[in-house]
Amino acid sequence: MQLKHDPIGGWNQLREMAGLLLKNALTNPPVFESSGRMRLLPHASEEIKKILCGTLKDSNAGVRRVGSSIISSCCVGISSRHGTMPIAGAVADGMEALPLQENKWGEGILTPFLVSCLEAAIGMIQQSQAQSQAIPPDVFQFALLGSLQTLVKLLEDDAEKFERGSGAAFNKIVPSLLRLLQICGETRVKVDCLKCCVNMIRVMPGSLVAQMNDFLGVLSSLAGDESVEVRKYVCRSIVTL
Repeated sequence: MQLKHDPIGGWNQLREMAGLLLKNALTNPPVFESSGRMRLLPHASEEIKKILCGTLKDSNAGVRRVGSSIISSCCVGISSRHGTMPIAGAVADGMEALPLQENKWGEGILTPFLVSCLEAAIGMIQQSQAQSQAIPPDVFQFALLGSLQTLVKLLEDDAEKFERGSGAAFNKIVPSLLRLLQICGETRVKVDCLKCCVNMIRVMPGSLVAQMNDFLGVLSSLAGDESVEVRKYVCRSIVTL
């Protein structure tokens, strides 16, 4: 009945439900008496990873949210109050269904993809500002917000494992986050960037150490931001430091 009256909205609900089912299947695959836990075939794994990256650019916020949750859970594991909880039946490192390490995402697909989304948004913002034009709204609604949401979850779940599995592309994340904080006026973008930074502070990667002066300068400039949420995460960053 929902699809009959609202086919677009209804389909998005079904897509979210399908994503949650996929997450459950990947993180807790079924067990067969004869062969043990079901494993992903290589071609299926590659197709799933491409689809998941595509969901981060989707126009529907719910689909982006589910996609980012699947990626984080399958790449770095599920965090619990007592540390990292192993995912039953995962295929590598005893933890992840689609691990970042050992090139399980091909030639570094995930982290470079996330960074490219940030850099593309930065380029569009700078171009719009240089030409005194309005910024296209979909910049914030789609790829930028989807990639930031995924980074927040990856860094929250296990920042150290995410850094280890990302390779050289990880070093580009901090400069991109700081640049967005400097030039973007969108509150939700600034909040997600600050959430990423707070979780990076906890492990203090070399890329953040190298950018520490710039980071402190950004925090200082945002201390008087009009958004209460932004100021809250500025304070949290300072306390964590």
